Amino acid sequence: MSKAKAMGCLSLPTAFTKNHLPSDPRTGVYGQSSFVVMSPPRRLQVCTSRPDGFVCRGSDTDGEFKSWMRKCGMGFTANCLEAGPNQRLKKALGMQLSLQAIHAIVLQSCEEQSRQFQAVGFSVRPDFCGKNPTYQIVKNHQRGEAVTGKFWTEMWDSGTARGTDNGFSDRYMYGVDSIPKSWKGVNVSIATDFGITMAQKMMDFTEPKKGGKKGETNQPFEQKTRPNVYINYKAWKAFVVDPEGFAREELKGYKGWTVRDARRQLADPAFLKQRKDTGVLTPGEVLQLHERDLLFHQQSFVHVTANPNVLSPLDARLHLTEEWRFRLSVLLGHVMVDQPVDFGAYICHFCPQFAKYGFCEHCIIVGTMQREGTQNLMT
Repeated sequence: MSKAKAMGCLSLPTAFTKNHLPSDPRTGVYGQSSFVVMSPPRRLQVCTSRPDGFVCRGSDTDGEFKSWMRKCGMGFTANCLEAGPNQRLKKALGMQLSLQAIHAIVLQSCEEQSRQFQAVGFSVRPDFCGKNPTYQIVKNHQRGEAVTGKFWTEMWDSGTARGTDNGFSDRYMYGVDSIPKSWKGVNVSIATDFGITMAQKMMDFTEPKKGGKKGETNQPFEQKTRPNVYINYKAWKAFVVDPEGFAREELKGYKGWTVRDARRQLADPAFLKQRKDTGVLTPGEVLQLHERDLLFHQQSFVHVTANPNVLSPLDARLHLTEEWRFRLSVLLGHVMVDQPVDFGAYICHFCPQFAKYGFCEHCIIVGTMQREGTQNLMT
């Protein structure tokens, strides 16, 4: 604003002050997103150098003032919030009718689409099947948590690659034999990126050899991926059945553990780095170990099952007729028919991505295996 005034553009700061820095809520809907409220009595001192009415804290000797404090970024009326959508709606419909007439048209369209979706049984998601015209890469990642977001293209590429990789299912999946020609009987457990990383850490983990010479190390875990994944899979199954009971029993079992035992449990040679291997864990260190182990079990595997609203094969052939859908040739009686594959026909339990967006990489893995006809029997 100071630069605009110096250049002589006096109309710009005047308009800005009126529309965006109001001193009261009478400046119209555009200014009401930045309005003022009266603060409670406090010891304040008016800043005479600020003509826009801001206040600063004074000393205890100052009197009490009721001051106007500006609140920004909040919609004051519904008109302010609805102006943009209403304008876009009129432009999309190509008409400048009253909102009452437009509302009736939109309501009729929504009701018709709702009836169509109810006939299908569950929502159709073409964007989740590699056909998204825009590449979205929005990701959310909190420390220690799985990455979630709308990175559909990356998710699709990773899921289809893993779904066609027999080595991935051999190492990291359980219940692949439940993937039939149709999706109704799906009951699959898949190691997450946390579970995959832990299996690799277990293979790489070394510890000083007991009774050995200085520098001699020992590898307590097998040097194959599948056995290490299975160790974590058994622990995860016990955890999800009764998380609280699992936590209580595990905490009791840590009594008398040494630092060596804790590092092996986490497959982390740097855990409590300043302590010697033979040192007994303190109560605080036990809680550190307990927290890390429980957080791992919470995120180590996911469980993919069929959507309870899943369609029958006959209904799927009747309703899922979009060109972008994949189809699987199946034998019906004595005739081969094209069975559409729907990647939205699954529910992924214990998966943050699915919980937030209703779709995840694990659904793509299972859907791809169904489409490809992968039938690796697992134990």
